[in-house]
Amino acid sequence: MPATAAPAPPRVRLLLARFSHTGLVFAALFYIIANTPSLLPRPWWMQGLVAALSGVCGYVLGLALGRLVHATARWLGLHVTMNPRRRVLLGRIGIAFAALIVISFPQATIDWQREVSRQVDVDGPGWWYPTGSTLVAVVVFVLFILVWRGLAGLTRFFLTKVSSRIVREAAARLVASVITVATVVVAIDVVVEPAVLAVVGGNADRVNQQMPRGEHAPTSSLRSGGPGSPLTWNSLGQDGAKFVAAGPDAKQIADVTKKPAKEPVRVFVGANESLDKSADLAVAELDRTDAWKRKAMLVITPTSTGYVNLWGAASFEYLLGGDTAAVGMAYSNLPSAFGLLTAPRDPGKASQILLEKVRRRVDAMPAAQRPKVYFT
Repeated sequence: MPATAAPAPPRVRLLLARFSHTGLVFAALFYIIANTPSLLPRPWWMQGLVAALSGVCGYVLGLALGRLVHATARWLGLHVTMNPRRRVLLGRIGIAFAALIVISFPQATIDWQREVSRQVDVDGPGWWYPTGSTLVAVVVFVLFILVWRGLAGLTRFFLTKVSSRIVREAAARLVASVITVATVVVAIDVVVEPAVLAVVGGNADRVNQQMPRGEHAPTSSLRSGGPGSPLTWNSLGQDGAKFVAAGPDAKQIADVTKKPAKEPVRVFVGANESLDKSADLAVAELDRTDAWKRKAMLVITPTSTGYVNLWGAASFEYLLGGDTAAVGMAYSNLPSAFGLLTAPRDPGKASQILLEKVRRRVDAMPAAQRPKVYFT
């Protein structure tokens, strides 16, 4: 009698078991979401890592929903039968569709990624970018799923003495899920987040150091970065430099209002090592420009790197005939979304510190000489 191959051990069969079709569908959807354009361009390996972790979360969600649907169907006494061959065929079609999405979607969105790179003046990804990110995503995704199954198998092996198979299965999946989720969290905290912040910080510094195209340093001493200002135009960052370089002068205001106008004061300070230092520099600039003698003062809260609504500031100056002073300061070199992640309290603290220092100086002046202070 010919010898037959011994069946594979339970742990090996567990590792080689087929993937959940529902899990793969949700993994593909989460993979698509992860490959949509980001705020800043990512290296190909980071894009693949982010897509893999997103896919793992989608797979777990799909797997849980699939289990829930099956459990509900059993509880309701519903039985759905399907021809075994057609069921296999349908499963293969689903897997093929998911594989097609994984391969084609990064290729289809390469123009989006190049547009993101163009917006921050960095070289766009080449043809190899989607291929490399896809390979990283697939490998990392499979590794995480295999880790989950391997942990489940080990837990089941150690719980073989438990009489109830249901308890054994549930405990194995629970332990594996907890350890896998913990691994994902640690990976995000230890690897992904520092890597993302390093890349974002590098790109942000490069962007901040590039002065706005078509703009030049102010020629008025009433603006930060202009003649007599201890702050250089380059120290204001790209958004701050744009703020002091833009806006109407006295002639432009007079041409619109048909009334005599003053040259507006615009003060801005780039991000420093402390918010207090930035606010002190801003107050010193207000001293230098005699801003306290103006009719009104506008304390502006920009975005983290210093973006200011230029139309809003200009409207303030037009309406008051240029007898104004506008002041603001950056509080981070990172874009707003990442600034909130690293220092969520800084936006509020920056606004509060600057406003309090301005109000303290105004309150110390004679009542008849105080400018009106507005805050935005």
